[in-house]
Amino acid sequence: MAFRIVYIPAATVTNDIAIFADHLESFLSENWVEWGKACNEIEALTGINLSKNQLAYRTATINAKGNVPEMLETILAKSAGR
Repeated sequence: MAFRIVYIPAATVTNDIAIFADHLESFLSENWVEWGKACNEIEALTGINLSKNQLAYRTATINAKGNVPEMLETILAKSAGR
């Protein structure tokens, strides 16, 4: 049995793409505790499951307190052309 080494890039933001170590939801949960709290509050208030729910994630992001992770700030700035 042969094994193949696969290169997995580190989390990074370039001019054209953002790469997360896993996915956006886990990145936000690990790096912005307040985002997770906002998600939990929305789920409790509405009774909906936020999993892969774009509108609910947007609402949680708007309502989340605390410091926005630098990587997310960079992504947002690049998407706005800054």
